[in-house]
Amino acid sequence: MKRRDFLKKTIPATLAPVFINNRVLSAFSFPSNFSCNDVNDRCLVIIQLFGGNDGLNTVVPIDQYADYINLRPTVGLDQSSLINLDNSLPIQNQIGLHPILTSWKDLYDSDMMGVIQGVGYPNHNASHFASTDLMNTGGDGTQLNSSYTEGWAAKYLVESYPGYAGNTSLSSHPLAIQIGNNSTSRLFSHELEQGIVLNLSGQDPSGFYSIVSGLGGIPPNNVPNSEHGDMIKYILDIQNNANGYSQSIQSSFNNGTNAIAYPDTNLADQLKTVARLISGGLKSKIYHVYLTGFDTHNGQVLNGAANLGQHAELLQTVSEAVKAFQDDLKDQGFDDRVLTATVSEFGRKIKENASFGTDHGRFAPMFLFGTGVASGVLGNNIDLSEANQNNNYQLTTLQYDYRQVWTSVVQDWLGACNESCITAFYDSTNETDFLANKVPVIDSSFVVDKDCYIGSCNLGVLEACDTKNCIYPNPAKTTISINSHANLSDGDLTIEILNDRGELIMKQHFKKNETINIDQLVNGTYYLLINNKSNIKEYSGKFIKI
Repeated sequence: MKRRDFLKKTIPATLAPVFINNRVLSAFSFPSNFSCNDVNDRCLVIIQLFGGNDGLNTVVPIDQYADYINLRPTVGLDQSSLINLDNSLPIQNQIGLHPILTSWKDLYDSDMMGVIQGVGYPNHNASHFASTDLMNTGGDGTQLNSSYTEGWAAKYLVESYPGYAGNTSLSSHPLAIQIGNNSTSRLFSHELEQGIVLNLSGQDPSGFYSIVSGLGGIPPNNVPNSEHGDMIKYILDIQNNANGYSQSIQSSFNNGTNAIAYPDTNLADQLKTVARLISGGLKSKIYHVYLTGFDTHNGQVLNGAANLGQHAELLQTVSEAVKAFQDDLKDQGFDDRVLTATVSEFGRKIKENASFGTDHGRFAPMFLFGTGVASGVLGNNIDLSEANQNNNYQLTTLQYDYRQVWTSVVQDWLGACNESCITAFYDSTNETDFLANKVPVIDSSFVVDKDCYIGSCNLGVLEACDTKNCIYPNPAKTTISINSHANLSDGDLTIEILNDRGELIMKQHFKKNETINIDQLVNGTYYLLINNKSNIKEYSGKFIKI
């Protein structure tokens, strides 16, 4: 599905092996079905626009321009300067891009850009940090959903790849990479698993070594069994994870390349680093980059020149960096593996303030980029008549909950199974998991088939064991069994257990209906083979050790 199939909808219910330079990179692969390696190689790049991007001056509702300029007589953009994104759309969906966004118009015309209107969450919080934390943890402003402590990305990754976070015996590649902000995002926080994300700083990842070496001192031989000891162990685990990841990070950076020149901006450098790491074979699933400055209470525009000023400069930085990133991916031939999305903690009020700026608002558009995006404009133009003096010029209609969007991305693009989506995004208020309200943000030719979902929902779990062969319990902690209905010989059998890289981990004699002890295995995904005494395979299956 491309641009003209990505049609504007009526407002839904609010809660309604990798090849690099022709060389096979086989040092690491995430667990997946053998026939779904293309899904295995995909990743997501999140661009955090911190401060609250003014969505109304990023995309202007053309059908309500008179109301728009009446509410924004000095901040509002001149109609003749707007870039009409797509005049083939119905008038209620036509938007004018900020005149600085010419590169985004190019991406849209190349079917590589999607716009999602009116994105947010119920009871929107007006605090930068509180709202960012809510959106990073899968929460909202309601009482039941406002105190989550774990990041939605961390929950999704731990559920989809059990045992991989910080476990360098299973993978030398971190599940996620963060660049551009020294403080690790709540997006990747998890109470039980450390080492989900590696926070790099700057364009040269070799600087990461100084961070690791600077942790200081010889680790203690004995960690006390106390709360203090738990804190020491936590720090040591992070240090060990960082040391374990350093070689793959540096190797990927050295082996990677950039095919084009990037603008000389901090955000462009971050995306340049991401492209080079992917090019060099890094297998991380989520990359998080960061740009601040969007809190445009004053100086958002220049007096007498609304197309200039702080906001225009920020949009130019984002648009040019994204365009260079997409061109780089395309020139290197892996643009079909990367999806990029922008997110901001809130939008701005509809009415301008007295300082050539705008104040904290609620809902804002999201932008998606990439070959796999269902390019187009999803949702109707925001209704400016909603904003009035009585509600302090705020938008009141939420078109899309941000959790609908991310659920659609992690399942339809990254192949997350249902259980992973439910774990990452659960609305306690309405007891929904957002799976029933996914939105068409991924092009239909790129949507992951359910047979290629990654995670526990695709493993043949216990419910199916009464009628056909399976391993149970699955996932398992200490032992597994083969369903008694399995058509196995009564004679001597040999069982082999392989890791996700096909390496033999365990081999032993096995009798039908015998329990298999897996307590000694490290957490991860394994493949099980049973051969008879003639060395003929009688059974194969997959299980997760947790």
